[in-house]
Amino acid sequence: MPFRFITNSIRTYLIDYPVAFVLMVAPFLLKLGKSSSVALWLSMVTRVTALLLPALTDHLTGLVWVISYWLHLWMDRALGVVSITATSAFHFTGLDAGYHWVLVVAVLQTTSVLNTPEVSAAQRANLDTRTAM
Repeated sequence: MPFRFITNSIRTYLIDYPVAFVLMVAPFLLKLGKSSSVALWLSMVTRVTALLLPALTDHLTGLVWVISYWLHLWMDRALGVVSITATSAFHFTGLDAGYHWVLVVAVLQTTSVLNTPEVSAAQRANLDTRTAM
């Protein structure tokens, strides 16, 4: 298996929607907000945003195709940066801080480290002509 194996299809079906739903429920199950009440509500706002992103992305499970896949990835990364910045700015401690740190590591790994590079239509056409020869 290649090192970078998370494709658009894998993200669409196995990551985006299932993870967004889990992340919307997890803060309540974990009882986040003990170190700062902002922790619970920040996690909910960013997770609702994480649920809206796949619905607006131009892939098979997108409901309204207004965001391209590469922009979706960058917005996921921005949500990770917001989570980690808020952890420091609002002085989250304990489980509140741990939750956001784990979330950031997971987001950055799936959107950067493990994500396969996108191939544009022009690059795909170029690859197709090379394999046809």
